[in-house]
Amino acid sequence: MGSERTELDALRTYMTTLLREQGVEAMEAWPREERPRLTGVVAAVSIRSCKAEPGAFWEYLGEELDPETRTWRERYGRRLEVVFGLDLYAPGEGGGGACQKGFDALAGALNTGGSGGLRVRTLARGEVGYDQDLDVLKCPVEAGCQAYLYASAQESGSFTDFVVKGEIV
Repeated sequence: MGSERTELDALRTYMTTLLREQGVEAMEAWPREERPRLTGVVAAVSIRSCKAEPGAFWEYLGEELDPETRTWRERYGRRLEVVFGLDLYAPGEGGGGACQKGFDALAGALNTGGSGGLRVRTLARGEVGYDQDLDVLKCPVEAGCQAYLYASAQESGSFTDFVVKGEIV
């Protein structure tokens, strides 16, 4: 697999960064590096499902002038409905109360909408259980969000990057 960034990578990174900026310990699920030993509650960010709809006719949003290269780039966009997995993991010493505090912090962070404005439509929490393989407590959490994702294309047709923006109301 190459090192190119995908739409889903951009979404996972965006949510992880949003949570960290709001004071919630978060990491992308299935990190490439070895997981550190847990000392507190951490949210593992994954994407459970993603439904994309065109943001405009054929997903084409027009052209923009790149201020650095002074060349025109085409912009494309999609409206997304994303279900994030934000599973909480905690060392066993804190018990279920640690997971509850983690969920409260998570809910508060998601309520801010972040700088780009992911719109949280639903937030659901499951029961705290013990994950024997990881030797930690696990509390499944899902957040259903709506956002816009857009990308710019160079003259060659390759996309330069994906950016998450909040829903346009």
